[in-house]
Amino acid sequence: MISLQKKISINLIVEKEGDYNYNKIDYVKNGNILFQWKDKIISLEQNKFVRYIGKSTIHYENGKVILYKIEKKTSGITKKVLPKNNQPINKIITMDLETILINNIHIPYLLCWYDGNKNHNYFIKNLIPSKLEDNILLMISLAMKDINKKKYKGYRIYLHNFAKFDGYFLLNYLSKIGDCNPIIHKGRIISNRFSLNENNYEVIFKDSFLVLPSNLRDLCKSFAVDTIKSIFPFQLNNINYQGVVPDFKNFNNIPAVEYENYKKQYINKIWNFKEEANKYCIIDCIALYQILVKFNQLIWDKFKINIGKFPTIPSLTFNLFISKYLKKDTIHMISGEIADRIRLSYSGGAVDMYLTKLINPKTKKIYAYDVNALYPYVMSVNEFPIGNPTYFKGNILNFDPNAFGFFYCKITVPSYIQHPILQT
Repeated sequence: MISLQKKISINLIVEKEGDYNYNKIDYVKNGNILFQWKDKIISLEQNKFVRYIGKSTIHYENGKVILYKIEKKTSGITKKVLPKNNQPINKIITMDLETILINNIHIPYLLCWYDGNKNHNYFIKNLIPSKLEDNILLMISLAMKDINKKKYKGYRIYLHNFAKFDGYFLLNYLSKIGDCNPIIHKGRIISNRFSLNENNYEVIFKDSFLVLPSNLRDLCKSFAVDTIKSIFPFQLNNINYQGVVPDFKNFNNIPAVEYENYKKQYINKIWNFKEEANKYCIIDCIALYQILVKFNQLIWDKFKINIGKFPTIPSLTFNLFISKYLKKDTIHMISGEIADRIRLSYSGGAVDMYLTKLINPKTKKIYAYDVNALYPYVMSVNEFPIGNPTYFKGNILNFDPNAFGFFYCKITVPSYIQHPILQT
């Protein structure tokens, strides 16, 4: 026992463990232990020892710190307990908004929605410029008054491409007739809670493309739904048009044979813009509804989870992982300086083109390879650091040649390489 002051002392216990001597030290004040640490004596001649204090490990040599390590306190992602449901919940409304291009400006002229039983359509009164804004607002107001009722409280309204296109038209007018609470991420409208000014029956707008990122036609095939997406002449900008089927040039990206088959449906019939637009829009709503119901049933059958609570496919898959597959105390939430430093080691893919110098290029074959999804592949077949992170300063490889983690490295690139492989 070493007395430092009247009420302060150090208790020193020397013990031998294996081939090394250890100094175990208690720093005592007023009878209470304030600090404890342990020194592992490596070499008295070289004045080398290792100090263990709290979560820190410090290597000393001749009075200098040659390696410092500290285990940072972090919290593991907790396993999520999802509410138990007896059956899939299909509180779904699908909606579509059609626009017409006038003077390179998209003008909404038709809104349709479908609740699984009945379809509804609202066509603009007219496109007179002086009344255009009022007519669009009226069209959307009539639709929302039919939706914002007790019957549909808590429903999710899905539009395919709400985040980038339809949402910006709708929010402009929804904000004039009710309360909007959008969630916007990187310029995309992820969701929007909405209720009319005259009631509190809230509905939630979502983008089905963020859950099922594919075009509607391909999704119809993938899910083998009964309703198949039709075609429509989007380049036609006359909502009062009646006559023969519009010319092929008014249709976007469809094969000629599909156009010819479409024309055959109107032999000896008048093609009416308003009727066909309503039909096209409703078919989209019904098809999207059937797709979402099938997808919801698929996720329910496998995981007993309803898709309605998750606005994007990443949020759905993350919740599936932390509720079904996460092992306790394995993945820790890292923040602050350590997170910032680790983040420096991640970057997007580099796309390079190399001009080869061949004697006779015409007689040589050049093979080009592109590797997709390399990150997921590497993560699936290799081990990665988990648990609490240990920060270190110094050359840890001198003490642990198999040290595993993230390192600062100095890379010397040969002078003949003009474009370094590493991006940084």
